[in-house]
Amino acid sequence: MKRFLTKVIVFLSIGGVSSCAAQVDLEKAELGKAAIVVPKGWTKSSDGNERINVTSSDGFQHVTFSIMTFDVVPSFDDFMRLCSIRLEAEKLQASDITIESDAPFEDAGSFGMFFSGTEASSGRLFSGFMTQKGVEGHVIYLESIGADTKSHLATFEAFVKGFTRR
Repeated sequence: MKRFLTKVIVFLSIGGVSSCAAQVDLEKAELGKAAIVVPKGWTKSSDGNERINVTSSDGFQHVTFSIMTFDVVPSFDDFMRLCSIRLEAEKLQASDITIESDAPFEDAGSFGMFFSGTEASSGRLFSGFMTQKGVEGHVIYLESIGADTKSHLATFEAFVKGFTRR
């Protein structure tokens, strides 16, 4: 799993796989001051004002794009606590979940953290990117069933690269 997380970081930093953001005829899913690119053929649905769900055409991959808004701008320590809470919540989803994360980071006035894991009993792979800037926190969360690690990673990379803020 550690190698998987390392690959995510390396691919995101050097652009190892073509991004869905570079494709044509894409739409965006917007929450607050941020958006993700929705690849052609994927279905977008809304689950209220705080969450957008996007499903692949084959139904085996699912992205949840969510937002949290705060009354005051959280500090980096606050963000680190939110990351810890999220990771603990992931572990509670099933008894056979393995999860790893990189340390939360600060970059150009925003905070971020990558995490990934597997659920052995279902064959589910999942990866997440938590980010916060100002009073808005966003999460991009990909779940894949029956996908190989390389395909899952390429999809996750495309969604993270397609994330923008206004």
